[in-house]
Amino acid sequence: MNTLHDRFLPGLIATASAVLTLCGCSPAQKEELPETKPAAPTTSQQALEGFTGKTAVDAGLRAKKQIEAIDTMRRQQMSDAE
Repeated sequence: MNTLHDRFLPGLIATASAVLTLCGCSPAQKEELPETKPAAPTTSQQALEGFTGKTAVDAGLRAKKQIEAIDTMRRQQMSDAE
């Protein structure tokens, strides 16, 4: 005679095993990746930028920022001196 215990015990064991197996797994640790440096421009990229004037424009924009920073600093010094 099959009792309730005999019918449900195999299913209960299988379910408990599955739950314990799944719960026992911890999430994978995320490793921090090293910072990647941007790739150096190739010779063809450098040539293209030189022909199109991009290099000169970038240099001009950097110079403009420096001039504006110097101008702001000088104006501040002049207002402090008054």
